[in-house]
Amino acid sequence: MRSQKFADKTRFYFALIGLLMFTGMVFAQTPPDTFKLTDAQLIDRIKGGWLAKSAANSLGQPYEGAGPDQNRTLATSFGGGNFEVIRCNDDDTYCPIPFINTMNDQKNGANGIFTATMQDYADAFKKTTYPIWCANTAAMACLKNGILPPYSGGWPLNGVVKNGYGCTCPASEGIGFSFYSQWIGFVTPGLPAACVKLDSICAHVIVYANGYYATIFLDVACSIAPLYTDIHTIVKEARKAVPLQCDIGKNVDTLIWYHDHNPTKTYWDAMNWAFGLNGQTPHAVVNDGGNGSRAQTAVATIALLWGNGDMMVTTLDAARMGQDADCNCGDAGAILGSMLGYSNLPPQWISAYVSKTSNDTGCTYSGTGVSGWTFVKVVDSCVDIAKKAILQSGGSYANGVYSIPVQNVPLPQWFEEYGKVPQPLVYTGVKAIKGAAARRPGSFGLKTAPSGKEGMVFQMLRPDLRPFALQIRDITGRKLWETSGDNSSAVVWRGACASGLYLATLIQGDNSITQKFF
Repeated sequence: MRSQKFADKTRFYFALIGLLMFTGMVFAQTPPDTFKLTDAQLIDRIKGGWLAKSAANSLGQPYEGAGPDQNRTLATSFGGGNFEVIRCNDDDTYCPIPFINTMNDQKNGANGIFTATMQDYADAFKKTTYPIWCANTAAMACLKNGILPPYSGGWPLNGVVKNGYGCTCPASEGIGFSFYSQWIGFVTPGLPAACVKLDSICAHVIVYANGYYATIFLDVACSIAPLYTDIHTIVKEARKAVPLQCDIGKNVDTLIWYHDHNPTKTYWDAMNWAFGLNGQTPHAVVNDGGNGSRAQTAVATIALLWGNGDMMVTTLDAARMGQDADCNCGDAGAILGSMLGYSNLPPQWISAYVSKTSNDTGCTYSGTGVSGWTFVKVVDSCVDIAKKAILQSGGSYANGVYSIPVQNVPLPQWFEEYGKVPQPLVYTGVKAIKGAAARRPGSFGLKTAPSGKEGMVFQMLRPDLRPFALQIRDITGRKLWETSGDNSSAVVWRGACASGLYLATLIQGDNSITQKFF
């Protein structure tokens, strides 16, 4: 067990780090729009997110760990045992209870929904006795051996990662928090900056790096979902919250590109292309197996993009892709449920829920370290936290209507990489100027090269970044070209500029920034 002196020193150190990280976020300067939700609508969106997560998770559970199967069918009705519209005996739904209870208990403190600390959540998690796996097992072992958060989640301690107890993958890179974290998006409707701040506190108890970025992507999608009626917009907006350098960002960007440029392709085509199946190699996304955060977000993204807002199609597609099917179905369901609301869920889901809760409160969660938590109480508590979050974020309430000052999706200011401490991100490094042969707009600001010839000119916008190295990669990560210099204002790539998505990485010392261009 670590000494109290070590514990106090660590608490102080990470309180300072947390302050720097949370106050260092940069948001767009445009004034936020205002989004209105009545009391009933707020309940409808949160209840919809929770029920969709639970029901979709239940439908996907029989295929957990299974391989892809295009002919797989889902049951059309819910039965008993594990196959319930509300499952209180599944880690996707019981794991968040101690976190929700902690936030709910302390939401009226000095810092509102941010009052509870990382250590508070860790202490609540330590009291649980429910079954856990991989990243949660590793984090629990760390905590019980005196390793405090965020080290328990994989943050390097003196250059050494302290998790990985019995796990085949780097535990912090797994789906240890992201498969049950969507409630954080539910309680921050239209408030993605608040969502990211809560994720930074809660998720780092369990995960780090890609495990953390999977959490951010999925939760921000839930947070902004009530603002939109188009699932494709939600996916694209949520993507902004994670760095392009991380594997989660690369995977989501790659799938968005494939979806937008292949309108006749199906979700099955996308899955085969993404994971290199049926002889298609190399795979287009970074894969880490069925219980990894990279595979999790890739499958959920495919299901959402090709499901086109249809809950049953989205759930069926996620289940057919297999892997960690119950989690993947639940993740996609949570986002879509938050967009659609309870009243727009499949009728059979609603009738099963009404039948289940007509005589009780929808089953009781056990092993959570706190008593009396039912599905109904979870929804009610999340609604109470959301009301607090809205008012705390500058919103107002009058005549039964909440006015929410919608926040822009925050750009990440730090880059977490497994085994390394976070590094600050620089957003002004390189600008691409494409030749006259192509005219599609890209994220770099498209212009015609003076020569009018095919090629790509990279203009260095930071004269202080010397010396530098510049790498060009395709969407699979294959390096196509690399150059370096120390005094050039621009470099020219005369390689093949075929239609498609490319990645340009500018490297200067220990810092790097990656941007995409078409």
